[in-house]
Amino acid sequence: MDWNETVVEGGDHRLQARELTTRLTQFIIMATKKKSVSKHVQYHKDGSVWAKGNMAGGVPTGYWEWFRLDGTKMRSGHFAKGQQAGEWITYDKQGKKYKVTQIKPKTK
Repeated sequence: MDWNETVVEGGDHRLQARELTTRLTQFIIMATKKKSVSKHVQYHKDGSVWAKGNMAGGVPTGYWEWFRLDGTKMRSGHFAKGQQAGEWITYDKQGKKYKVTQIKPKTK
């Protein structure tokens, strides 16, 4: 029996091994894409960095920072599943801590 003739039996399902492998590969790729975290940067009109952090599944996740036009840090904090969570810091115009806020994630 060669590769094309090999079948996998289970209940009422019979799939050729090649088709099963293809389906499993597609599933793994989709699952990996959903969980992948990518760096994200947004810019002011002048090209300087406005915000930077990580995105996962199209929503912000982890640590993020926002900056003024002159490059000083304006705000920083964490996201959990796209929502602000934990310690958020606001900085003064010199980039020094001005205010610290604790944010609890919203529950559905």
